[in-house]
Amino acid sequence: MRADRSVAPWRVPVLCLRESRPSVLVVFALRFGAGAALGAAGSWPSGALLGICSWTLAVFFVYLFNGVTDVVEDRANGSSRPIAGGLLSPGTAARVAGGAAVLSLCLGVLAGPLFAVLVAALLVLGHAYSAPPLLLKSRPSTSVAVAVSAALLTYAAGFVAAGGRLTEVTGTPLPQVALIMAAWMGLVGAPAKDLPDALGDAAAGRRSFLTAYGLARTRILLIAAPASLAVAAGLASMAEPLLAGMAIGLSAGAVVLAGLAVKVGAGSRVPYRVFMATQYIAHVAVLLSVLWA
Repeated sequence: MRADRSVAPWRVPVLCLRESRPSVLVVFALRFGAGAALGAAGSWPSGALLGICSWTLAVFFVYLFNGVTDVVEDRANGSSRPIAGGLLSPGTAARVAGGAAVLSLCLGVLAGPLFAVLVAALLVLGHAYSAPPLLLKSRPSTSVAVAVSAALLTYAAGFVAAGGRLTEVTGTPLPQVALIMAAWMGLVGAPAKDLPDALGDAAAGRRSFLTAYGLARTRILLIAAPASLAVAAGLASMAEPLLAGMAIGLSAGAVVLAGLAVKVGAGSRVPYRVFMATQYIAHVAVLLSVLWA
């Protein structure tokens, strides 16, 4: 029997939204916004609105499709998301995800040819992450590579949607923001996420940071990576004052994560929450700095 047969039709989109992790959708919107703010020259073109809608739908597809393919892991981890909880069937979620992918690409084409290429790249990357034959989520190295690539694509998409020219990107602070925050997503987010998901990853046969490197090395990474990126942001802010708020946010996050990593164990979700909160703070700081400049 379908898991969502008794669910009212109007609840299906709501359940799909829950499955796609709204907090992550917001973070991607902030990345897109940072890229757009640093790329906008005066007024934004009409394609900017189409761009953010298209990109959000693409991210929605990536994470909803990931939920469809992560049923074993999520149930082993005791996830409360709709598919794992039996409120939403994987088949229904897959169809909604497919529709979102098509719509995101259509809107992307309307936003411009280069933007459409970026959307297509994100869709392909998201599918390759969750589905065979590549199944990039199954290894730490490829998982980090996908996280970093998705973040870089998002900053580029925001920049392009706001009228920025890629030939002029080096004249803005965007490369520093994109590289530092993409590394934060890959080198901090991936191991932080693996801590609470260790049981499910093992049940699905995935090699996480914990299974590949052990708890001690994962702890070291959760200390060294945030500290290194905070230092990099501080150095970047010396040349570009717009990045001062980002540097302060990352420094605070690095300090908290270092304190947690010393004693945290497998199963703890606190480091991931700190990782996410730091992303919010850093991106909001960039956006506010641009508005006040």
